[in-house]
Amino acid sequence: MRIKILLILFSSLFCRVGLSAQCMLDEISLNARIDQSIHIVEGKIIAQRAFWEDNKSNIFTANKIEIYKSFKGALLMDYVELLTRGGFVGTAGQTDNPSLQLKEGETGIFFLIENQENITLSRVPDLEVYQPATGPQGFIKYNKKNGTANDPFSIYEQIVPDLYEVIEKALKKKYVEVNNFNLNQWVNRPNQTKKMSFTFTPATVTAGTDAVLTISDPGGGLGSMGVVRFSNADNGGATIDVEALVAEHCTWSTTEIKVQVPSKASTGNFEVVPSGESAIVSTTALTVTYAQLNAISSFVPPLNSYQTQHYNNDGSGGYTWQRFTDFANGPGAPPFLRAVETWCNTTNIYWTIGSNTTVDVVAKDGTNIVRFDNGSELPGGVLGRNTSYWSGCTTGSTKDCETGVGTPALQWYVSELDIAFDDGASWNYGPGATTGSDFDFESVAFHELGHGHQLGHVNDSGAAMHFSISNASDKRSPNANETAGAADVYNRSTTSAVCAVGLMATNINCSALLLPVELVNFTAQKQSRSVSINWTTASEINNDYFLLQRSVNGALFQDLTRITGAGFSNEILEYSFIDDQPLAGVNYYRLKQVDYDGKFEYSDVRAVNFEVAGEEIVVYPNPLEGTDFNIVFSFPTDTDMKIELIDSRGSILFHEEELLWKGISKVWVSTEEYLPGVYWLRFTFRGKVRIERIVKI
Repeated sequence: MRIKILLILFSSLFCRVGLSAQCMLDEISLNARIDQSIHIVEGKIIAQRAFWEDNKSNIFTANKIEIYKSFKGALLMDYVELLTRGGFVGTAGQTDNPSLQLKEGETGIFFLIENQENITLSRVPDLEVYQPATGPQGFIKYNKKNGTANDPFSIYEQIVPDLYEVIEKALKKKYVEVNNFNLNQWVNRPNQTKKMSFTFTPATVTAGTDAVLTISDPGGGLGSMGVVRFSNADNGGATIDVEALVAEHCTWSTTEIKVQVPSKASTGNFEVVPSGESAIVSTTALTVTYAQLNAISSFVPPLNSYQTQHYNNDGSGGYTWQRFTDFANGPGAPPFLRAVETWCNTTNIYWTIGSNTTVDVVAKDGTNIVRFDNGSELPGGVLGRNTSYWSGCTTGSTKDCETGVGTPALQWYVSELDIAFDDGASWNYGPGATTGSDFDFESVAFHELGHGHQLGHVNDSGAAMHFSISNASDKRSPNANETAGAADVYNRSTTSAVCAVGLMATNINCSALLLPVELVNFTAQKQSRSVSINWTTASEINNDYFLLQRSVNGALFQDLTRITGAGFSNEILEYSFIDDQPLAGVNYYRLKQVDYDGKFEYSDVRAVNFEVAGEEIVVYPNPLEGTDFNIVFSFPTDTDMKIELIDSRGSILFHEEELLWKGISKVWVSTEEYLPGVYWLRFTFRGKVRIERIVKI
């Protein structure tokens, strides 16, 4: 057996070599996908239908597969349905990134598992329903143009015998023929492309923004209208299979084509495929700087793509993220908040952090939830997934394809955003750099929030919105192109109202997103020989610890003690500390609150006057049940002190000489080696002698 696999670009090459080989989609090997599947079939998508699941929480697309071969399992029926997340039902839409997204007419190998979703009301009689075994990696697509096959990470040079053989060898059996399939049209084909010079302008474009690419050939070699295909951003540009919709082809003649660049297009060569002819591949690459997500709907025919935008979702300006309780109190909360803050500082998008919630499901329920997944909820290899729910409305207008003038027939806005992360991944929660085999949580959070910002994937391995990320790698901020793409979404979201919903606000205070502590009170009160310091917080975000500091002059502070914070809390929490050795004179106290990434804030200063008027010595506890006596001295000036411990027979058991500084001093005397009984402490200072009777029980 000689399976031949072409590795996709350098980013995917790194995804295949040990510890440094993991990606945004954690690559699942072909053998692992075979093991995880209950059925493996070869087939073709012959029909699709989108619907709400029974409780109307999520939209699914049922892809009807005509089965040609069964490699694993006893699935010998002619047709099955494969459920994939997302789709459009009327003026409601949903997209999950990443997820397996199929098109009618696609043919290849499907890896199937039992259906886990509630679709009782939308079942088609006599059709069994399955889900993809490993999400976006649950399908190997055949390419009729050159007889290859591909998934997100690999290109298989030959469908037969190589791809068939590796599956059959793993299963130790030959496939079963279910329906006749003309395999020759898919395999061992010469590359069905031709070399012909055409020009195009502009050389640099954006995707999913209605940007128009003009392709010219004065010699008239562009043929009659077919399709323009672009490099695929969802696999790093490894394949040229992103087809512009019919409606995105603005004009087509033998000498000139004007076509809108579709949402999933990426930097790379593209091809023109005239009707009935071979593909013509561009001789130079088209540069796509950024991509935006599009709603693709036929609610107002024909099938077309539409830009999306944000609005005043929460009535307070934008969107309120709520974290499931376990997530909010766990290590994923700090890097998630840092990612939100970075996006806010980049575009001023109006995202705020709300109260924790007990909602623990990704669903269209009015809660913009952030959470870890439960069990195998996320498909194998998916580190994080953003779900954008869209709502739309008709306008009765049209928008010119070529010039962009006018109002689109449909308008779409983001009605909810949900994010789930894989709780089984090996995460670096930061803020330090990611090393070893860990994935950087903040980078994945930033990427998924980028999808929430309505950005798509790009073919730039160093970009935050590239489809993959290596382990031991950090991508925590946008590059200039991604900033421009997100700013474009922000600008239309704050200036152009759609569907009679309110504009997203512009006055977000990004620095307030991560205000670490809401301090209710901070007090310092004098007791007989000490100062009681107390403070209360109403909420804490990203709070690592408090430093209680003290100063003799209110200017130069020194750390007195460190007390661990709660991290994340929406409850009233109380803290306290006893300063039992205050300084003589006025003592100034303040709190330094430090969050997980080192940022800090100071509280107001509290002052306590602790002037010492006379001489005082206090011994406690007395009687003593433990081992140590505490002695507190209060003196108006520096004092030399001799301390002696004497037993009942008059023997000196212990003596020590101390220089006591002006003010309050404290000394500990251990009696661990002495038996219970009556003892005396003798203090000699300034020509005076003072004796205290103590009892050890």
